[in-house]
Amino acid sequence: MNAFTVDPTPPPLGGERANAKRKSKIPCLLAALISLGAGGALLITGGLVAIGFAAETGIIPDTKVRKGNELSQRAMRQIREIGALPIGETIQYFYSAGLFSFKADGNFFTENRVVSYETVGEDVWIFESMYPEINLIEFNESNTFFDDSTITIHTDDNDSFYLLVSNEEGLDEVFYDELVFRWESNREAAK
Repeated sequence: MNAFTVDPTPPPLGGERANAKRKSKIPCLLAALISLGAGGALLITGGLVAIGFAAETGIIPDTKVRKGNELSQRAMRQIREIGALPIGETIQYFYSAGLFSFKADGNFFTENRVVSYETVGEDVWIFESMYPEINLIEFNESNTFFDDSTITIHTDDNDSFYLLVSNEEGLDEVFYDELVFRWESNREAAK
């Protein structure tokens, strides 16, 4: 055999060389799994940070109750567009169970009335009552993170509707207490 001849027989794969090849695959596989896990964790973390930023800046609804003056212009515009808030009224407290839009769902009260709305398909359902028309407000507090508290509004004409309010940071109680204060103040003024 000279220097330019190719030996058609591959080298033997047994013994130490085969074991070395098998051993070298394990660290590569482990490194690949760790990389995939780290990449997935970064994607999830990045997604959560983006959602948190969007909620804090008012691009999408927050997961907790907000004071009216903390709502973004985008939120106010969407609430007005569906007809839930007339010009001249100011939201005192607001909560939305909507995921990506303030138009999907909202619960709030102003200086004059209490409102709950929901968009189903193309239809917007708005339930509202002026304070003098309300005869009872009931609070059903949620004790779990995954369920919202419920505030039921009973009106003089024996009708009722409810508001969903997040219990995050105990702000459901603040929402309820402020709503009752507004209602009682308006009832006294109407007498």
